[in-house]
Amino acid sequence: LSLSSNIPDIAALCTFELISIYAETNRSALAYTYCEKSRSIFNRLQNYTTMFFIDFFQCNCLTNLGLYKNSIQKLTELLTTSNKYISTIYHSLAWCYLLNCQYSECIKYTNLAIENKDPSCALCYFIPYSYYKQNEYLKCLDYIESRLEYADDFYKPFLQAISARIQKQNVDFEKNIILYYQSLLQNNVYEDIPLIQNFILDYYTETNNKDMMIKILIDIKSFNDKDLTLKSSTLFIDSSI
Repeated sequence: LSLSSNIPDIAALCTFELISIYAETNRSALAYTYCEKSRSIFNRLQNYTTMFFIDFFQCNCLTNLGLYKNSIQKLTELLTTSNKYISTIYHSLAWCYLLNCQYSECIKYTNLAIENKDPSCALCYFIPYSYYKQNEYLKCLDYIESRLEYADDFYKPFLQAISARIQKQNVDFEKNIILYYQSLLQNNVYEDIPLIQNFILDYYTETNNKDMMIKILIDIKSFNDKDLTLKSSTLFIDSSI
């Protein structure tokens, strides 16, 4: 094959790769734009398998942009077009419902994702966090107690923080939630950061710790401005925690 005959394929792959690059650097709007461009190219190439993944990435972009209803609608449509990736779609629906404060739906789709063998370790906190937000504290504590031993080490501090929050063990809460927040920043897990920032803000608001409220609010602004890093986070600058 000549170089010229490969140009459409190269353009398609480059555009597709840009989706991941922009998503991983917390630039969901740009990632969404490249989903549109990539979809057009792969449609011309009649590469329908890749188009499914582009549609799926587009749903994740919508979720990260806070457009939960749009994302839920597109994910629900994808359920009718693919049986192969059903557990992944259930997982994304559960996450979207969690962020949209529809906790019963989150629990429903988390269970469906687990039943369909979704391999993601992140599912371990969806149900207990939903129970916590619904004030079902005994269910939450029982769920965490029965699964903490088997949870991935990355997520254990968050589960322990939820448990400590319910039991008003403030020292343990602060230690574990800050440890988890630090891990998110270290590993560039941007999609989880707003949830945890708001969890932290709620705690410092309830405990009337104005200094820490200001710090997490600065972090929230930095995240929204796309320039939050571990080094720039105010929680780790001159912090007593």
